[in-house]
Amino acid sequence: MDSAHLEEQKQQQNVIQIQKEEQEFEHKEDRSYREQDSMQSNEFSEMDSLQSSQLEADLMNKAEETEDKLNTAFVEYPKKKIKSAKKGPKVAPTPKYVSLNKSFAVDADNDSEKMQAVKEAINRYQEVKGTATEGNVLATVIAACNQYLKGKFSLFKFGKAAERLREVKAVRENARMEMQRLKEAEDKFDENEKKQRRKDRIAAMKKKEDYYAPELNSMYQRKAESMQGEDKAKLKAKIKGLQFHYPAMDYDEAAKLVVRLEVYEHYNLGERLGSSNLDPYTQNKLDELVSEKARESAEKKRERDLEKEEAREKKEREEAREFDKLSPFEKKLRQYNPFFRVFMRTFGRMHVQTEVLKEQYMAAVHASGMTLAEAEELTSTEKGSRLDDDSTFI
Repeated sequence: MDSAHLEEQKQQQNVIQIQKEEQEFEHKEDRSYREQDSMQSNEFSEMDSLQSSQLEADLMNKAEETEDKLNTAFVEYPKKKIKSAKKGPKVAPTPKYVSLNKSFAVDADNDSEKMQAVKEAINRYQEVKGTATEGNVLATVIAACNQYLKGKFSLFKFGKAAERLREVKAVRENARMEMQRLKEAEDKFDENEKKQRRKDRIAAMKKKEDYYAPELNSMYQRKAESMQGEDKAKLKAKIKGLQFHYPAMDYDEAAKLVVRLEVYEHYNLGERLGSSNLDPYTQNKLDELVSEKARESAEKKRERDLEKEEAREKKEREEAREFDKLSPFEKKLRQYNPFFRVFMRTFGRMHVQTEVLKEQYMAAVHASGMTLAEAEELTSTEKGSRLDDDSTFI
């Protein structure tokens, strides 16, 4: 077996080992990605911290190391040596697909959903650059880039796909540099100025809620995740109440909605969520804010509840009509539980009849306008003349 063949086998084994490491790393990355992305998005949402988390940095470094190993594993042995031409100074290629400092039109036909999200975030950043909300939208750009880069390695990308991957990485790096610049500039302000700038950012985003929906959602999520102790317990109780009225609403949506209404809009949901039916004002307010899926589930629940209520009322009316048809004796028996009712029907019949007569007597006295004392003073003859004591119920 010649040395070239042994070298080829060694390279194949090396590739297999590296691919195995890559799969293990990718599995680990996918498992923790939701937590990482949430941490990073929340980290930048209010400009409280403008640097990427150490966890994400470690993962990205690991990915780049793995990619370098894969690149070096494939070695070409050309039959003829080719003289390399003189290399001039390196010139950064002009971006063709995305760039942090340039807007690109979204191509719904050719762009993937993740690429569309990256372009839309960049275009929004270009619109708000230099304003109070610049840092918040930069965080959205970074989050969109992370989503696009998730699970992608340049080794397996060629041509246009490799170019897009490289440019998205450049966008993310440039966005991080801009975030660092903003952080350094804001660190120069005192605490009162920082608080005022934060208020200005929130006010600007609340003024255009639809436009700043990604940034506001990040802010609400960050606040919900930061709650501890009694506040966390109250939050969970209100989330449970929302999910009762909106069965299809997931935990994250409910948490962000509670924070938005109670923390930032000072709207108290506590008492309104405890009842089986929401008051019309609260119901309309929530219907405007929840997702379409949650609203549809609430409408179906309300229809089912209405049908149950109508069926219950119908049953009660039928039972009332049936009750009216009963004799006074049977009506009196209905006041007992089923077991005691059987006993009284068999062994206490005279007692029940006496109780019915007493009730009829008292009703007649009341109808005559007399008091019980006045009625007792009358003679049995007078009672018979003034009271209509009908005892033919047996």
